[in-house]
Amino acid sequence: MAHVSALRLPDPPAPVPAGEVSITLEGERCLASIEYSAHCRLNRRTLTFQGQRGTIAVDLLSDSVALSAAPDSPLRRALGGLLGDAWPRAARWVVDRPAYLWNRLAGSTPHAALIAAFAAHLNDRAPSPTPLEEIDYVIRTCQEIGTRIERCRKRHAG
Repeated sequence: MAHVSALRLPDPPAPVPAGEVSITLEGERCLASIEYSAHCRLNRRTLTFQGQRGTIAVDLLSDSVALSAAPDSPLRRALGGLLGDAWPRAARWVVDRPAYLWNRLAGSTPHAALIAAFAAHLNDRAPSPTPLEEIDYVIRTCQEIGTRIERCRKRHAG
């Protein structure tokens, strides 16, 4: 983990210990950033991976992913990079969202699929959907993030 910053602004929503959090994770070949605001009224939760060949933006609430790997050019800058990324996103939406909505209406969510796969694993009918090493890594990383948030909160409290 590269960096964690946290601020406790006046009147944070209970029981949030830090109203604003920024986390930068460092991998072998990429960085990932997580930004969280308890005061944000937009209710957005995104995880962004910035790699050597592009960016992956994960919208955690809508279960969607956007990949941006178009190379930079004067024409792309003139048109606006975000506009250039909008076309592939729109094309993906046409394919992805109707299936997503159909699955939601049927009660099938990515979380339900993961829980079902884990239940099958517990009943010795399937391999673990998530390797134990990955679970351990996530738990340790989350614990470290929590520890650093608490340090920032105490430092800002004086």
